[in-house]
Amino acid sequence: MEATIEERTRNIEAARREAEMGRRAIEAQAWIATGLSQLNDAMRGEQSLSALADNILNHLCRYLDAQVAALFILEHGRLKRVGGFAYTQDAGLPDEFQVGDGLVGQAALNKEIIVLEDIPEGSLRITSGLGNAFPKSLVLLPLLYADELIGVIELGALNLLTIEKRNYLTLA
Repeated sequence: MEATIEERTRNIEAARREAEMGRRAIEAQAWIATGLSQLNDAMRGEQSLSALADNILNHLCRYLDAQVAALFILEHGRLKRVGGFAYTQDAGLPDEFQVGDGLVGQAALNKEIIVLEDIPEGSLRITSGLGNAFPKSLVLLPLLYADELIGVIELGALNLLTIEKRNYLTLA
């Protein structure tokens, strides 16, 4: 009889853990769906390229808790920055890249997302009126349409990106 009670207790605990994992998976899917809907809203309507870039970056930074971002569009074989979020222009960072040059160009060349964590000092800084800090996460997301490169988004965050946030970026 005692073994049966212990066995039932283990089964109940296993069922509880499984239900909790299912609940978390559903919440993650809902969070991603909400973010994609909000991103579509940010891109809706007639907008200049600069306004569109700023709206996309504003949404991504707020939704993913990123503090700095830039959007580069492919024009005549070069990736040119067309928008930014909390992006300091006088930081000595380039406004354009050749495909294959730097991390922006490498993400474009490979057409694959690049995620870096524990970024070395001296790279992109996140700046405010009270000081500055180096990001802990840097994400370079190639923008593809029908498998053709159209640009790259670069995001910097003070925190590491969760799996849910990475999954969102692969679907955005």
